[in-house]
Amino acid sequence: DYWFTENARQIRLLSQLESMRRGKPQQGIAVFLENNPNFAGITFINVAGIDTVTGENVAEYEYFKRACRGYDGISDLVYSGSMEERILFSSPVFDMQGVFLGAVVGSIRLDQLAELVESFTIGETGHIHLRSLSGRIICAPAFERKRVQMLDAWNTHTAKTAAQINSLYRSEGGKMYSGLYKNESGISVLGAYRGLKATDAWLVGGEIEEREILHPVYRKLVWVVLFTLGSLSLLAFAIAAFQRRINAPISLLIEQARQIEAGKYERLPDHDFFKTAPQELQRIREALDLMSRRLLADIEKLNRINIKLKEAEEMFRVVAENSMVGVYVIDENCDLVYLNPMVLEIIGCEPEDFVIG
Repeated sequence: DYWFTENARQIRLLSQLESMRRGKPQQGIAVFLENNPNFAGITFINVAGIDTVTGENVAEYEYFKRACRGYDGISDLVYSGSMEERILFSSPVFDMQGVFLGAVVGSIRLDQLAELVESFTIGETGHIHLRSLSGRIICAPAFERKRVQMLDAWNTHTAKTAAQINSLYRSEGGKMYSGLYKNESGISVLGAYRGLKATDAWLVGGEIEEREILHPVYRKLVWVVLFTLGSLSLLAFAIAAFQRRINAPISLLIEQARQIEAGKYERLPDHDFFKTAPQELQRIREALDLMSRRLLADIEKLNRINIKLKEAEEMFRVVAENSMVGVYVIDENCDLVYLNPMVLEIIGCEPEDFVIG
C-alpha cells in the first residue's frame, strides 16, 4: 500500500510544479527523472489526449479520463512499446487559473514491484502475491516466475473464485476474506485477500499450506506417542526384572494409560503395594497422576470460561431485551447488528422489518 501511495504522491507533486503549470512540462520532467530513478519513463498528455512523446492518442484510456475529471490514477498492468509490463501513475495538470492542461503519466517496470513482493514470506510454505483486476498474479517464487491467468481456475468448495476475490473490496467494503481451499496445484492452503487502500486496481493476498499450520498439532501428537512408547518400554523392562513384585502395579498403570488414551483423566487410587514397588514404577505413577491433574485442571478452566461467557451473553440479552431505553449494537463499519424491542418501538418498526446490516 505504501509503495503505491508513495509513487502516486511523487507524480502528484510533479503535476504541481510551476514549470508544468506554465505549460513547460519537459523542464519539470527532466528534473523529476534525475531524482526519481525508479520511474522508467514520464510523459505528458495534452488536453486533446495526445502523448507529447510518442504522438499516440490516449484520449479513450481510463487514466486520461480520470485526469480530465481531476482525479489521480493507478493503472492495471499495461505494456510498453517493447512489450515490457509496467504500471502507470497519472495525475492531472492545471494552469495557474485552474484550467486543465493535460495529464502527467509515470511508468514503473513491473519487476520493481515483483522484487518487493518477493521480500515478504510467510513461514516455510507461504507466499505473498499481488493480483491485478485482469487476473494476473505477481509472485515470482511461488509461481515459477510465470504470469498465470487465475480467473476461474480455482476448483474448491470453500474459496471464492479469483474473479469474486478480485471484486471483494468492492462488494464487501474492503473487508479481508480468508479461508481454506485447494490452490491451483491441488494443495490445501489457507488464503487471505484484501484490496489495497491506495488503488482499486490491485488486490494483495497470501497463502500458506494447511500442513504447516497444523505442524504444532502434529508435533504434540508425536510427543504423546513417544511418551506412550517410552512408558510401555519401561513397563516391559520392569515386568521382566521384577515380575512377582510389580504385576499388580503394572496392571493398574496400564489401565490408567488406557484411560488417558480414551480421554478419561481420573487419578489412580492409592494402593499399599505401590509402597513396595520399584522407584521406576512409582515415578511413572506420579507422572501419570501429574499429567491427569493438569489435564483435568485445564478442562475445568475451559469449562468455567465457557460458563462465564454464556452467563455474560445471557445477562446482556436479558438486560437489553427488558430495558426501558433503546439499545442497539453497531460493528466497526457502522452497520446495525442488534436492536432491542424498545428501539423497534421507538422507531415504529416491526421485528420482521429489521434486517441485520
